[in-house]
Amino acid sequence: MLAFLQYLLALMATAEVPGVPWTGVHWIPGLLVLAAGAGAAAVAGVVVRAKLHGADDRLSGAILGASADAGRIASLLAFALWAQPCGGRGLDRALGIDDWPFVSVAVRLIPFLGLRTLWRIALHGPAARVGAAPESLLAWISFAGRTSLLALLPALVLTGVQESLARADASTAWGRLWLEVDGAPAAAILFSLATMAALLLVLPFALRFLWKTTPLPPGPLRDRFEAYAKRIGLRANDILVWHTGGGHANAAVVGALPGFRYVFVTDALIDLLDPDEAEAVFAHEAGHAVRHHVPLLLGLTSIVALLGLVPGGFGEALGALFAGMHPLVFLVLFVALWLGGAVGWVSRRFEQEADVFAVETGPAAAAGGEELGRRAATHPLARALLRIAEDAGADAGRHTWRHFSIASRAEFIESYVRDPAVRDDHRARLRRIRWTLVAAVALGFGAAL
Repeated sequence: MLAFLQYLLALMATAEVPGVPWTGVHWIPGLLVLAAGAGAAAVAGVVVRAKLHGADDRLSGAILGASADAGRIASLLAFALWAQPCGGRGLDRALGIDDWPFVSVAVRLIPFLGLRTLWRIALHGPAARVGAAPESLLAWISFAGRTSLLALLPALVLTGVQESLARADASTAWGRLWLEVDGAPAAAILFSLATMAALLLVLPFALRFLWKTTPLPPGPLRDRFEAYAKRIGLRANDILVWHTGGGHANAAVVGALPGFRYVFVTDALIDLLDPDEAEAVFAHEAGHAVRHHVPLLLGLTSIVALLGLVPGGFGEALGALFAGMHPLVFLVLFVALWLGGAVGWVSRRFEQEADVFAVETGPAAAAGGEELGRRAATHPLARALLRIAEDAGADAGRHTWRHFSIASRAEFIESYVRDPAVRDDHRARLRRIRWTLVAAVALGFGAAL
């Protein structure tokens, strides 16, 4: 989600700003800005390499994590300066390809993608030295690029569809239909949501080929996964091994509907974890699908847009409050705060719900009651989380936008298993969050329509 947010903000930086006409690309200052962004990446690589000298695994993970976050922010700042004051938002027009569907959107993002690649190159050496990246730079860039496609493709396609339809005219039936839709803001938002839903359906098939994958071979692990999926009623087209060169221990259940779903398990996760731990991670990812977290988060992200359509309501009130702020600055700040605040807060609770789902349905659940309580300190999911963090050199105490820290998640798992009061409190809290989300989305649609 964090990767998707960075691409969304980058695309927003290339948007037209009301009252600010495009006067062409100012190449010299623009290239100087991009060069400054590249220089920041080079300096960061040198500083991080020095900081990692003699650091323990936990400190190394914290330094690398902070450096990666700094790279995103620095790249976005440099790209925003290139796109707006320096006119880089019209790069496709300067090249004469602004009428090319989808290609024009991708071209506008090239400088940002270049900056992000330079940061990855700068941090590769230090990361590889502590085992957080493969030794081969080419393998690292290839892996990072294929991983980024998961976040980049939806943003590109959604923006490309909207821009293509925005150029429609009344000379064709489709053009007249779009002009009708575009004239009704609520219908336009519904169309965008429908486009995103269609992307979510197609994405698993694209990832199977964009990522380097092969079916998980027959054997005890596949038998365990298939037996677990059957037990909880999770249907998927296949279970695939995602080959990362041993550099990324993770799993994912991708796809909102059974016929459009694949399970991805990385080679590093299979090599690192024992069968109980691997099944527990699989159960966590299955929890996201069974509890419908993606549709709920999609609905949450639409609330503000829908409420902004209500005459005299939320949108106009915000516009009046920040009337003196540059429109682009306001839009970027608001989206960052909304997605980073509200959506991040809910995401962390959903991650915790997925942990609970794994505890209640995963490999240790069969022990039940008192025996499960005695095994809490070594629960397979808690073991798996701590082992993945240790293998990656990550700081187990570090919170992220979408996740509580590994240490706090492992502690919560143990307390959840042992203490009935913790279980009751968690279930009541999640019920409140779910019903609040459903009610808010329903009210947003009702008010906008």
